[in-house]
Amino acid sequence: MGDSLKAFGKDLSETLIRGAANPVIGLFIGVLATSLIQSSSSTTSIVVGLVAGSLDAVVIAFSHLLFNITGIIIWWPLKFIPITMAEKFSDYATRYKLVPIAYVLLIFFILPLAIIYFTN
Repeated sequence: MGDSLKAFGKDLSETLIRGAANPVIGLFIGVLATSLIQSSSSTTSIVVGLVAGSLDAVVIAFSHLLFNITGIIIWWPLKFIPITMAEKFSDYATRYKLVPIAYVLLIFFILPLAIIYFTN
């Protein structure tokens, strides 16, 4: 299975490279791939998985893609919620200078350490 995925990844990448020899076609390939997948990190993970040829790498790449698509499906209709929250947070941050510092400490230090502590 891994050998077949390596061959598929190699053939696919060679076809894309040959097709992208013309800069205009390369631009359209990049625009199409990015617009279809909606994330450059998804594109990168899928290409790496296909080129690596490992079944695990491909599974992880497509899991990442499905995670991103699920996020889009959930948040696109509700996009007013994070936008409103960001606007309110920016108002607090401009009025109270300690709010951004407290936010960074809470989100990047206190919360992860609490999750690690309580899951062990």
